[in-house]
Amino acid sequence: MKNQAKRHIRALVIVVFPLLLSCATTLPGKQYEQGSIIDTDHFSVIGPPGDGWFVNIQKRQGAVEFTKRNVSQSTGSVNEAIMIRVFQNWITDEKLKLLSEEKVADDFRANEESGMLMMGVMRGEYDLTDVKKDTTMIDDKNLYFMSYRTSGWSKDPARQKWINDSVLYLFFPADFKEKHFFYCFQLGHLFIQWFLEKGDLTPIIPVISSLQIR
Repeated sequence: MKNQAKRHIRALVIVVFPLLLSCATTLPGKQYEQGSIIDTDHFSVIGPPGDGWFVNIQKRQGAVEFTKRNVSQSTGSVNEAIMIRVFQNWITDEKLKLLSEEKVADDFRANEESGMLMMGVMRGEYDLTDVKKDTTMIDDKNLYFMSYRTSGWSKDPARQKWINDSVLYLFFPADFKEKHFFYCFQLGHLFIQWFLEKGDLTPIIPVISSLQIR
């Protein structure tokens, strides 16, 4: 399988974390106007609710990213950051094309989990806990999901503990067996331990609901 998501899921820790540490870092893309439709060559979506979101359209990769962060008014430090990423993924392996969507989803999620274990946990970059894999319905879409938590310690002198609550959804359109592609929705909510107890995974729900396939 051409697994684009493998590097992107781990990038939620690698890419969003620097945003948490530095207010000087500019969020990628442009400020998102609430309710506007974001179009790529493959699909369109409406962004998450609420103010403060930035959108980065990556048409070459067939991907859209929404990012947001919370900056302390008193200290100027970033307490939390959220990234939502939507992209199309496709199968090129002829043997995998014969599998059902359930088998493909199981294989995909297993690869993601093992990848995080090898690239993060075994290298001492972070801990991986609370892994859950199941199916759910959002509107008329049947989705396969994997939720999990990663956590570690910042490398600055303050040595603060960070937590990243994340979820990955996989949606297989009705013509999956003919066209061999599916859609990935992922959210990572990263925060300093004292700021929150649990990340909010709900902003991705209306994004999934809004999906329109070209």
